[in-house]
Parts: sequence; C-alpha cells; structure tokens
Amino acid sequence: MPMISPGLDSIDTVPIHLIVGEVDTHCSLDHAKRIQAEIGSAVKSLDVMPGFSHGSFNGATGKDYVNTVIAALQADDSKIASQFLQ
Repeated sequence: MPMISPGLDSIDTVPIHLIVGEVDTHCSLDHAKRIQAEIGSAVKSLDVMPGFSHGSFNGATGKDYVNTVIAALQADDSKIASQFLQ
C-alpha cells in the first residue's frame, strides 16, 4: 500500500534531500534508493552517513552530519537565488 495517496511520485513541489545511515537496518540504503526512485526528480540528493544507524539521527550534531545538511540546504538556496536573478 502506498505511504501516501496517490503515491510518493505525487511529491513535486519541495526539494527533498535523503540522508541515510550506512548501517541503518530500519531504513536501509536500498529502501532509500527505492523511495528516491518512487518520488523522482523532487529528490535532489541522497547522502550516506558512515557508521550511522537509524537511532544515530536522534542526536546527530556531529560535524560531518551537520555539514551534509548545510550543503544540501545551500544547494537549494543557490538554485532558488539563481531563478530570481534571471
């Protein structure tokens, strides 16, 4: 059954950045890739955090994780800004 109706491929108005833990067994890299394929072009990036499990994201404040999130957000900001400059 789809997680949302009519389906994940209906998500198309916000950029999505997937971040998955390398050793996450709850939402594995294979699951994340399936979700990425199902959503489609709204997924702008898929990053893997080395050594992270599903629970690692609860208190994720490490430099590598924070830099990954910041880089994803900055990429979206620069794309949005360039649209306004055209």
